[in-house]
Amino acid sequence: EKILISSSLDGFETYFSSGFFTYFNQLSVSEIYPDHGSHRGGTLVSIVGRGFKESHAHNFFCRFGIYSPPVPAVHISSHLLQCATNKGGNYVQLGEPMEVYVSMNGGYDFVSNEN
Repeated sequence: EKILISSSLDGFETYFSSGFFTYFNQLSVSEIYPDHGSHRGGTLVSIVGRGFKESHAHNFFCRFGIYSPPVPAVHISSHLLQCATNKGGNYVQLGEPMEVYVSMNGGYDFVSNEN
């Protein structure tokens, strides 16, 4: 849904912008496979969920664990993204599961597989 952005400096006179703000349904992640990979990175991970809109395909990112840097995601369909894991660093504990996060707004907001 798109809404017109307007503002007022004094609470009475309204100024309209030529811009719009767009709301989307929240992303959801339901399945991730494979569920393990090498600490060296490069494992291709498929992320199954909902809300992966093609119009935002260039803005999808994945993050493996809360502290890892985001990596670009490849948009396959409205229900499937793919990301290659990054090389493990100080944020990775070998043998421990970690959350996978997905963003469709360039990495500003993320949704995890635990949400």
